[in-house]
Amino acid sequence: MSKSERTKKFIIEKAAPIFNTKGFAGTSLSDLTEATGLTKGSIYGNFENKEEIAIHVFKYGVARMKQAMEIKLDTVAQPSQQIYAFLDFFLEYVFEPPVSGGCIILNTAVEADDNQPVLKKHVSQQLTSLIKYVQSLLEGTSIDWEQKYEYKPETLSYAIFSSIEGAVMISRVQNNIRPMQQVVSYWKKQLKQLETQ
Repeated sequence: MSKSERTKKFIIEKAAPIFNTKGFAGTSLSDLTEATGLTKGSIYGNFENKEEIAIHVFKYGVARMKQAMEIKLDTVAQPSQQIYAFLDFFLEYVFEPPVSGGCIILNTAVEADDNQPVLKKHVSQQLTSLIKYVQSLLEGTSIDWEQKYEYKPETLSYAIFSSIEGAVMISRVQNNIRPMQQVVSYWKKQLKQLETQ
C-alpha cells in the first residue's frame, strides 16, 4: 500500500464515525482536521471534496457491516440456518455497529434521499445488494418454495430487511432493544412455520 493509499485509508477510518454521527451536512472540515490531525490541504489533496469523502466513508461502513455479518453467519454450520443467524446479527448490531453512530445505511439513506443524489445512488446500490443477499439466504433454507407458491423469497427479503431497518430506527430512538427483539422473533416464527407446514 502506497503512502497516499495509507493516508486515504486513515482519513476514511477517522471520518467514518463523524459522518455516521453528525451526518453529511453536520460534518465540517474542522471536524475532519481535528479527528485526523491533518491540514485542510492534506485532506483535500487526497479527496476532491466532502462528498467524495462521504462516499468512501459509506462504502467503508457497509464493508465493516458485511464483514461483521459474515463472521456471525460463519458460526452456523448448516446453510439452511444462516437466515436465523442473519436475524440474530441485528440484535447485536443495533447498539454495537462496527462504525459508531448507528446503522450507516439507515443514517446515510435518510440524509442522502433529498440532498445528495450521488451518495443516494451508492446507498441504493448497497440496499439492492443486501436485499438480494437476504433473498439468497431464504432460497438456501429448507422451505419448499414451489409448494408455498403464495410466498416468494424476493418479496420476503424486502419485508424482512425493511422491518429490520425500521426496528433499528425505533430501538435506537427509544434506546430499547425490545423493538428489534420483537421483529427478529416474528420473522423466526414465520420462517419456522414455512419450514414445517
